Amino acid sequence: SNSFALGETLLQTANGVQQIAGSLNGLANSVRGINEELADTIQGISDAANLASTALSAAGSFATGDIVGGITQSINFITQVIEGFAKAKAS
Repeated sequence: SNSFALGETLLQTANGVQQIAGSLNGLANSVRGINEELADTIQGISDAANLASTALSAAGSFATGDIVGGITQSINFITQVIEGFAKAKAS
């Protein structure tokens, strides 16, 4: 069905975005100690990409009929949002 195909596309996209986020995280860690502001900016982009990946994964899971996966990824998304607010409040 069309929703299953869409779900598969969303899951593939989520995986790609997750890989990019991981690379950005590595870049941020390598810059840290040289330029903290740049490292923080790159880390922020990585965190946003992780959040987007989780949202895409939740939507993809629901679209493919994986209800448990969709719920799990939705909880992960909420957790990441709360952690983001806590991180922003601490800085």
